[in-house]
Amino acid sequence: MAAILDDYPDATILVGLPLSMDGTEGPQAARSRQWARQLLDDCWDAVVFRDERLTTAAARDLAREGPVDAVAAEVIVHDFMNDRSAW
Repeated sequence: MAAILDDYPDATILVGLPLSMDGTEGPQAARSRQWARQLLDDCWDAVVFRDERLTTAAARDLAREGPVDAVAAEVIVHDFMNDRSAW
């Protein structure tokens, strides 16, 4: 992954973080962080975690047919980009 990022030095790696509905991190969030650390440790500075609560529900509203997980990922990126544009 680090070799790919050499070509894109300003890149951000966005990882969905499955928080509990009250916003706390449970076992699944811990597994997601561990997975990201194992996979992306060589480029950890480029990793950003994003709350993915309710993205599947939003994806179902957007895509009545098709791959809901892919649309949910799109929702996470879209929300992240909207927040980032306000910086």
